[in-house]
Amino acid sequence: MGLLRFSGIRLLTISIPGMLLASILLYQYIGFPALFFHLDDYRSWFIQDRAIIWMMFFLELLYHHLDSDGIYSSAENNGPIAFIIPN
Repeated sequence: MGLLRFSGIRLLTISIPGMLLASILLYQYIGFPALFFHLDDYRSWFIQDRAIIWMMFFLELLYHHLDSDGIYSSAENNGPIAFIIPN
């Protein structure tokens, strides 16, 4: 969460980067314990090797880091991302 604090992204406020990163955290990280501990028999039948699950988890961490870094560099170069409310 240090990168989120550094980039100024707040997950509890409604913004495009906040909603994007919150949905990534919610939908993509929750499935890893179910695969790792074989809590869902149907999905764990397809992936037996725990090394693949660890590789997927670390690639997901890399994706999350690069996405946060991209949002930060975009805000530094172009200004903050904000909603435009039409009149």
